[in-house]
Parts: sequence; structure tokens; C-alpha cells
Amino acid sequence: MAKEEDQVDIFNFVAKGRGDRKNFVQTSEQYAFIYNAVLEATLCGSTEIPCKDLRITLEQLKRSSANGIKTGLQLEFENLDKLCPTPHCDEYKSANEPNNVHKNRYPDILP
Repeated sequence: MAKEEDQVDIFNFVAKGRGDRKNFVQTSEQYAFIYNAVLEATLCGSTEIPCKDLRITLEQLKRSSANGIKTGLQLEFENLDKLCPTPHCDEYKSANEPNNVHKNRYPDILP
């Protein structure tokens, strides 16, 4: 649907699926998962790399992209930033504890 119509109607897809299958998408978490999975698939495409091609693919990703400014790896990480929500400061409690601060390699990237 995304390729043919340049849009995805998840709501109606789920509504039809629920008509065909009684237990199809029962929770809001399952519904959110569908949205996130479709977003990832349309934004990133196929990211599968066969083991035998890993070394070659990694070398290609290290090179600058078509615009010559960023590498393929940088573009991949930008896509990850788009897909992953920014954690709330409460989720960094351990990283901000005084006895752990010196363990953080980068002050702006916390575990």
C-alpha cells in the first residue's frame, strides 16, 4: 500500500483485520507497534545484510554518501534517531549518579 498509494491506512487495515480475526490487535500497544513497524519499514527499507557481505557493506557505509557530506553510517544513525524516542531524564538516573558520571564516555550520550 505504501508503494502503490504513497500512504498507509493502518486504522482501516486493523478494522478490517478485526472483522476477519476476533483477536487481531487487542491492545493500544499492539496498535502502536504496527505504526512503528510501518514507519521503520518505510523510512529504512531493508537493512538486512547477509553475513558473507558484511565486510563489503560496512566498507561502503564508511564512505561518504551521494551528497559527499555524511557517511552511510552517519545516515543510518540519523534514521535510528528518528525512530527512537528521546528518553526522559528519569531514564538516566544511574548514568547521572556521582559514582557513575566519570564512567560515561560522552557527557551528551548517556546509557
